[in-house]
Amino acid sequence: GARRRALRGLARRLAPAAVRDADKDHPREVGILAAQRIVARQADRAVVHYELEAGEGFAYEPGDSLGVWPLNPTAVVARVVALYLALRWRPVVRGKHERPLGEWLGEQLEITRLARPFLEAQAERSGAAELAAVLDKSPAGTARLQAFVATANVADVLERFPVQAGREWTAGELLAALRPLAPRLYS
Repeated sequence: GARRRALRGLARRLAPAAVRDADKDHPREVGILAAQRIVARQADRAVVHYELEAGEGFAYEPGDSLGVWPLNPTAVVARVVALYLALRWRPVVRGKHERPLGEWLGEQLEITRLARPFLEAQAERSGAAELAAVLDKSPAGTARLQAFVATANVADVLERFPVQAGREWTAGELLAALRPLAPRLYS
């Protein structure tokens, strides 16, 4: 928390040789030197060992975290954008920022992991009983929700449960219903 940040700030002032040129507000792009899969091909999940090229003057110390900002798969972005083709390159405002819809979906918002608020809004707009059943808060509904979110993304939901006439998403409403794309942190 705040105490840890204060201590780290003090440590930086006492040790000026450890110059920081990157932080969460000012990320630094680095190259990938090597990528090697470290689990068997038959494994359920891919685990990959990456070696990164940070470059000159980059200080990484014990206790620091490395944040990797992912990009959404272009195929999933294209499927969502195809549903809103008229808005594809028109700038869309979210908060204080303005970007084309495809850029929001590709780089800024989570579209590969489903969140309950988005699903609830889509269930209301579509009137789909199957989607409403997935959102039931009973133990059986919770199990259905977990199974559903493990195999579906935003494009799947928008295509499988189309909205009713007159209840269409505006680009701004859709973006507001999606979570920001968060970095994956590694220590």
